[in-house]
Amino acid sequence: KTVTTGSGADSVPGTIYLRTARHLYELSLHYDDYDTATSRSTFLQERDISYTSYLWASYTSYGAVSTQVPITGTAENDGDTGGFRASYNGDCHTIEGVSFVSAGNDVGMFAVVAPTGTVRNVTLLSSGTERVERSGLIQGSTTVVYMGVLAGRNYGTISNCAVSGYGFGSGMGILAYQHSTVYMGGLVGGNLYHKTHSGRILSSEANCPSVIVSAYNASVYAGGLAGVNNGAIQSSYALGSLFAKDVRNSTVWLSGFAGSNNGGSL
Repeated sequence: KTVTTGSGADSVPGTIYLRTARHLYELSLHYDDYDTATSRSTFLQERDISYTSYLWASYTSYGAVSTQVPITGTAENDGDTGGFRASYNGDCHTIEGVSFVSAGNDVGMFAVVAPTGTVRNVTLLSSGTERVERSGLIQGSTTVVYMGVLAGRNYGTISNCAVSGYGFGSGMGILAYQHSTVYMGGLVGGNLYHKTHSGRILSSEANCPSVIVSAYNASVYAGGLAGVNNGAIQSSYALGSLFAKDVRNSTVWLSGFAGSNNGGSL
């Protein structure tokens, strides 16, 4: 059982069931191919998912996976945010043993949660070795990076979600260079407003025990829950520590909750 559909060949999938690490990994690889068709669908996680204990060799041809790219969808036009348009319901199950690494500028389990997207009841756990990382140098005035364990940017609704134990960046932490800008949050990089819709975070939490940032002629905004907020955050909290290791000719804002609250509500 993987998909529940209505009647007729043209029916849009109503519920898509996820049971294993392979299912979630394949979703990260192929969601972009089906984002429009599944925009009204619910991706329902039926079980706890462990990347470390899953028998990859028995069910796949590509071996064990411990790192995946963010789940993302393509913007349909210049005014569209792109990203995850559907609903993901973790059903209060856990996901553990996976890092999120991308050369793109939106990094997390979801690159972007679109205004129509919802993510709820998700728990992401790290043993301490898993990380969120933007691969390659972060540099240049046109480079704006959003990093969060659950999502890089959120324009939709996130509710009853938790992340714990994740690190950020490489072994040296987050490094920003040459007029680039980084928004980093334990849960989301940015909880943002788009046109008539504000991103919302409800009843959620983040616990990232140690986040290290360095900036060289750059700007970094880091918060325990969100890097920047101009949406709405309610009944949520963050734990952990943020540390600026090396700052040269840069702007670095560190906060236990939101690195920058730019017109949002808390």
